[in-house]
Amino acid sequence: MKKVLLIATTRLTMDGLTEILLRVARIAAREYLVGFALGEGCSADIQPQLEAIGSVYQLPSRKKKLPCYMAALAALVKKKGYEVVHIHGNSATMAFDLLAVWAGGATVRITHCHNCAHQPALKQATLGRLLNRLVTDPVACSRAAGEMLYTRPFRVLVNGIDCERFSFSPSVREQMRAKLGLQDCFVVGHIGRFSQQKNHTRLFRIFKTVLQQKPQARLLLCGQGENFEQSQQEAKALGIAEMVLFCGNVNRPEDYLQAMDVFVMTSLFEGLPIVGVEAQASGLPCIFADTITQEVKILPQTQFLALTQPDEAWAERIVQTKPMERSLAGHCVESAGFAEENLDRQVCALYGMEEHHFANISGRDHL
Repeated sequence: MKKVLLIATTRLTMDGLTEILLRVARIAAREYLVGFALGEGCSADIQPQLEAIGSVYQLPSRKKKLPCYMAALAALVKKKGYEVVHIHGNSATMAFDLLAVWAGGATVRITHCHNCAHQPALKQATLGRLLNRLVTDPVACSRAAGEMLYTRPFRVLVNGIDCERFSFSPSVREQMRAKLGLQDCFVVGHIGRFSQQKNHTRLFRIFKTVLQQKPQARLLLCGQGENFEQSQQEAKALGIAEMVLFCGNVNRPEDYLQAMDVFVMTSLFEGLPIVGVEAQASGLPCIFADTITQEVKILPQTQFLALTQPDEAWAERIVQTKPMERSLAGHCVESAGFAEENLDRQVCALYGMEEHHFANISGRDHL
């Protein structure tokens, strides 16, 4: 049976990269023996999901012991005979993983870029050049992410979702708002990891300005992350802590989306945020920072605003958001090509339809 090794360049936790990696792995497992190589480990809730799909290999820390990590990865690929590898990451540093798996004998080397953060010129000139030389199948979550990283043709793997799961439900909305004590509130919502990238600091400042116009407003936040406690302290310092609900990681984000009135993302950078697709599938008016690719826009009501705009401009846009008919949004998202079945077809094409291509490409021939 064919084998594929999925490599995570970051710690696997409840975030967009992990969700897509798991879904790709489950699809691949239909025809491949799947393995996972982890250089930064995973959270306790992710570990059993990986083990249910395939073998899990814990390698030395990619951040702290890069040479040891690369040597271990090369040895793993060679010992287990992985000809196909699929590297999930956010930058040109995936070149390190590529070099290791090339040394281990992998002939099909897929890189999957999940972000479009600006790359320092020196890093792009050195690691980016090596990456583009070693990769056999470049993949990105969006055109913006691919254009940032690759200097050669690449494939966009659209982050499809289960549209029915996220479709609007009036009864769930009523139940969730009652459960959270939000019946008479104007709910500004966000789901995302508490990290510098997601820019919660700016979101708090904007929300404080919203409160000046709508005292009944509440900020509903789902997610965890390295900046979680810091964000709680920031909310206290701004005097808005009592109006902010920190829900942590949640098992059913679709239910929390139902409770919201508007969804806001002030990220410093993104690839194509799957949570933005999910929010639109639930029929939420969405306001995204202009640092997020326009490719995420599915519904005509979805808006973008520059991060350079003052907090007052953001607050005004949020407050002026009008309720929309939410029941048909899921169908719109599905029609736009973001259905889960579309991701299924794309992964099958990447792993199945191109078997002849996989069998004949040798990365060593390109060096």
